[in-house]
Order: sequence, then structure tokens, then C-alpha cells
Amino acid sequence: MAVRAELNNIKSVKQADKFIAHLDDDLSVEARGYIALLNFIKSRELKSPFKKMRYFNRAKKLLEQLIELYPSNVELRYLRYSIQVSSPAFLGYNKNVESDLELMKNEIQFSPLSSKVKKWILQNLLELDTLNENDRIRFELELNRLI
Repeated sequence: MAVRAELNNIKSVKQADKFIAHLDDDLSVEARGYIALLNFIKSRELKSPFKKMRYFNRAKKLLEQLIELYPSNVELRYLRYSIQVSSPAFLGYNKNVESDLELMKNEIQFSPLSSKVKKWILQNLLELDTLNENDRIRFELELNRLI
């Protein structure tokens, strides 16, 4: 999925819309998760506070519905974790940080995700400044196991 490789470079609504249009025909759970993430990105880049909230709430609803249907999906849980740790606290979207992190710690090695996707998730997790030392070591060990 090309959006994974380009995710950190998406800095505008226009870029997010381009990837959303590309993913619209893909009915996979992961594609739906990235559409939610792209809507979060759009909410961050929009100027109007009303539009920001509309896109934020739309993305939140879609992602929560997906996780309700697929609660063990490590990639969805990673997406929610990364959104929640970077969302402003006043939005109140941070209630699942610990449970998502726990699921990733316990399930990533058993997940049916490809090694490439697992590496990508682990590398991105390690780049976030949200892990305690034990979790950082655990994810580094898992990443080294995959290399």
C-alpha cells in the first residue's frame, strides 16, 4: 500500500485527498483504516475550526467502527495509537493509548501482517517519543528479529 511509504510526507489536504481517491476502490480493512488516518491528517491541515472538527469526528468514527469489528488488527491499533498520542489533549481522544500499546506488544509477532509491514510499524513506533524504556527495548528486539 503506497500510502504507508508516503504517510510522513502528506502535508496538505490536496495530498490526503489524492491518497483517499486512490484507496476508495480498496475495500480492505487496512485501506479503510488509512482513509480514516488521512481524514485525521486533513483535519490537522484545514483552517476552519468547524471543518477541522467535522473531519476529525468523521475519521474517529470510521476508525472506531473498524476497530470494533476487528479488535485484534495490529495495524488498525497502531494507527489509532499514533493518532491518539499526537492529538491535542483537549479533544479527549486518548483513552485507548495503553490498550493499543499492550495489544501491539503482545500480538505483533503473531500478527498475519507481512514482515515488511511489521517492520514499518515497529520503526514508526520507535520514532515516536511515547515509549518507556522497557517497551522501547521490547519493540527493538522484535524489529531486530525481523531484520
